[in-house]
Amino acid sequence: MDSDNADAMLDEFLKDIPEPVIFAPDNFEELVMQKIRALPADNKKYAHSADSLLCIIWGAFSVLFGLGFLAVMNKDVIIGYMSASPQLSGYTGILVALSDYINNITVYFMETSSAVISSVSGYILSSRYMLLLIIAVLFMIQYVVYKKNKAEI
Repeated sequence: MDSDNADAMLDEFLKDIPEPVIFAPDNFEELVMQKIRALPADNKKYAHSADSLLCIIWGAFSVLFGLGFLAVMNKDVIIGYMSASPQLSGYTGILVALSDYINNITVYFMETSSAVISSVSGYILSSRYMLLLIIAVLFMIQYVVYKKNKAEI
């Protein structure tokens, strides 16, 4: 079906549908303004600025984390480019040392997280701690619901 035929069919269909006629009351603007004035004053006038600041901080962190991740993934290319550039070759040693430091931190993080996971899995597999885990999860859910209800009041 080509577009001209579809347009003609749509026009044919729409010509039989009457246009709705809607009239606003004469004092419509005044009624709306009265309702706006009757609304309670917002005592949380700084809440939006705090939310905006949090969004800006989270966005900046995300961008820096993403750039750092890309830099780590392409460190050999970056080091090769810096070594070839006469202006940046002096910084190559700093970048290599930083890369080694990040590798050491990554290895430490992986070893620590592996130890934590094995420790936690030991508790989870143990039947005597399962009840404690269930109670802790239920307590966290109840706390979140309580905070949500308190925020709505």
